[in-house]
Amino acid sequence: MKQSPKSVFQDIDRLNAPVKGFLLNEKQRKGAVGPHWHYYLELLYILKGHLFATCDGANYHLNPGDLILYYPQSTHSMHQDKELYPEEEEVLYFVLMVDLNFLNISGTYHARFSKIFRMAYEENPANIHFRRETLQELPILQLLTGSLEEMRSKTYGYDVLVCSNIATLLTYLMRCLRDTGLDTDAVITAPDAFNASIYSITK
Repeated sequence: MKQSPKSVFQDIDRLNAPVKGFLLNEKQRKGAVGPHWHYYLELLYILKGHLFATCDGANYHLNPGDLILYYPQSTHSMHQDKELYPEEEEVLYFVLMVDLNFLNISGTYHARFSKIFRMAYEENPANIHFRRETLQELPILQLLTGSLEEMRSKTYGYDVLVCSNIATLLTYLMRCLRDTGLDTDAVITAPDAFNASIYSITK
């Protein structure tokens, strides 16, 4: 994936930190998250306020209950949405970043998650923006909250539970894409010059 010359590579220790999860408060940050890229799959889930986000040149206005998913190596940024909501407000959202090699699933699914979300974006940039109306019947908040609690506690077996939660969440999002008419089976078999597998955590 071609990165913008103005974007910054975010170097993260994937060997020792293959998954990261936290809550981000825009007011406490006192600044926007500028254009950057990394080898993680990243998602944001809006809890409060309104967020303006970008991904490889596409723009998104995110509302509470919305989720956006950045595929590995996409150039992305985010900040309070002052274009539509100029008044100062608190913006609070979940951030989950994962090296797909961390997930305790087959190698086929590692590549499948990355490829489907990236090619879904290429078909229509709106495909990586999952709106509240689409997600309201799904346990997205519970999966994210449970993952964050496990990562904080690091009690025995926490990594297994976090892997399970993330794989479940991504599978729900793939189902949402299928509901919009995206043929995920065709995406998987389509020729693709991009090979995310070379960015294994062991490299």
